[in-house]
Amino acid sequence: MTLLDLWIITNDSGIIIYHKVKNSLTDDDCLGGFISAFICYIKNCFQERLDGFSITNFQFYLLKEHKITFIGKFPRRVEESIAFKELVETVQKFFRHFPRKQFDNWDFDVNKFTVFDEIIDISYY
Repeated sequence: MTLLDLWIITNDSGIIIYHKVKNSLTDDDCLGGFISAFICYIKNCFQERLDGFSITNFQFYLLKEHKITFIGKFPRRVEESIAFKELVETVQKFFRHFPRKQFDNWDFDVNKFTVFDEIIDISYY
């Protein structure tokens, strides 16, 4: 698997409910709020969906699924189709363990998602 880092963010509040990162780029609360606002800005101003962006040697791909945005960080050299396939597989694993319906009336307890550490396959951990 080429996935390096992963953030899982609620679409409505920008709360990071799960993250697994080797080297934190920024404060997670700031990142969650920034990504939520940035996605909203792109959508409202340009009527476009943001699927990904690049920074230096890394590609970031976003996948929105049932009130949740998944952001995966990959090396720039990884083909887009491979990165999206890995991100889709990660999303499927997430929703197998955390049913979509639980996010309809979520209690904002992010601690229940820490068990995803044991499920997710990120090579450097």
